[in-house]
Amino acid sequence: MGRKVLDSWAVMAYVRGEHPAYDRVLDLFGAAAAGDLDLLMSMIDVRDLSSLRVHTVVLNRNLILDAARWKARAPISYADAFAVATAIEQKAELVTGDPELKRFRGQFVDWIGR
Repeated sequence: MGRKVLDSWAVMAYVRGEHPAYDRVLDLFGAAAAGDLDLLMSMIDVRDLSSLRVHTVVLNRNLILDAARWKARAPISYADAFAVATAIEQKAELVTGDPELKRFRGQFVDWIGR
């Protein structure tokens, strides 16, 4: 089973019906519901999405410190730093289309933006 971390950009693009992100996130929700994908999200990014089989990753000291290190290293928001740190900690790809995170495309980011 694969693992993916959604960031708030991906969820908001889904809520707003923005394509192509909407279709990609819908597919991820379907895969999670079928038990084919472990879909995660940092608790800092959004409220409970457990009804969509998105598991919330609870913050711990190491995750907070890793997010702070990412924030210090790259010109990204603090919420984005938590999304990055969560994906790396969970050994998962980060699903996003956030322009701030495009620099990480091909490394640990599954790009769903334009």
